[in-house]
Amino acid sequence: MICYLQLIGGSAAKRYSGKNILTLAVFMWSLSTFITPCFDGSIYLLVFLRVLLGVGEGLGKYIVVFLLRFPNDFNHSLTHGFVSMFIF
Repeated sequence: MICYLQLIGGSAAKRYSGKNILTLAVFMWSLSTFITPCFDGSIYLLVFLRVLLGVGEGLGKYIVVFLLRFPNDFNHSLTHGFVSMFIF
């Protein structure tokens, strides 16, 4: 599923501003992280918040690579490698 979210995030970053989409992704995973302890009694809300966290992180990974893009393929691959190294 994360590969689909990266495609959606990359397309949205090209169509809209990458900074706006990254802001939305960071807001999604921050909100779900901060309010998760409030909903520890409901398993359904807890699962929904964890899915929201995963969607935000899936969108954010490729957008960071998109914002740090370089003109040739070697630097793009290098940037993607560094971003992947620090995210995972």
